[in-house]
Amino acid sequence: MLGCGVTTGVGAVVRTAAVRPGESVLVIGCGGVGLAAIRGARLAGAGRIIAADRVAAQLPAAVANGATDTVDAGQADLVTAVRDLTGGTGVDHGIEVVGKTATIRAAYEATRRGGRVTLVGAAGIQEEVSFPALSLMADGKTIQGSVYGASDPARDIPVLAELAQRGQLDLEALVTRRIGIDGVEAAFSDMTVGHGARSLVCFSPTG
Repeated sequence: MLGCGVTTGVGAVVRTAAVRPGESVLVIGCGGVGLAAIRGARLAGAGRIIAADRVAAQLPAAVANGATDTVDAGQADLVTAVRDLTGGTGVDHGIEVVGKTATIRAAYEATRRGGRVTLVGAAGIQEEVSFPALSLMADGKTIQGSVYGASDPARDIPVLAELAQRGQLDLEALVTRRIGIDGVEAAFSDMTVGHGARSLVCFSPTG
C-alpha cells in the first residue's frame, strides 16, 4: 500500500498541491488513491475536505477517511454542489484522481480564482481537455500534474510508515477487503466498475 497508492495520494496533496492548514480541498474519485488523497488532506490540516464520486457506495469510505462533506456526482451537478458548499467561491484545491476530461474540467471549475488544480488520475492517451483562454488568464488558477505524488520512495515511505505506526495515518481504513490470490480476478472486475477501493491480497489465514 505504501509502495504505490498511499504514497501517490498523500504525496499529491502534501507535496504537489502543498495544501496548508485551514484550506479547502476537493477530491474527485474515491478509489484507493482518492481515499489516500483525503487522508493526505487530513494530515495537512485542511479545513473542509469535499469528496466526490459518481458511485454513491464509495462515499462512506471517504467520510471514514476524513472527508467533511460528500457529493454524489451521479445524482448532482458536481461543480454546483461544491460552489454551494463553499459559499459560491469554490475550493482552494481541486484534486482530480480519475483521469477523464469531464472530471478534469469539473476540478478546474470547482476551484476558486487563484486556486490550484492537481491532476493525479492517469488519463488515456486520447483524452483532451480544453479551457477558455480568457478564463485561464483571468482566473489565475494553477493546473499541474502529479506523478507518484512527487515522492521519493527512499525519503517518503519511511515517513509514511512512521506516521502509520504512530496512528496518524490509518492504513486499515483504506482497505475495502482482504482476499486470497483466488480473489484477484474478481477484485480487478470490481475496480473497473468502481466498486470498492483497495483489495489487499493476503497469503496467510489471518491476513
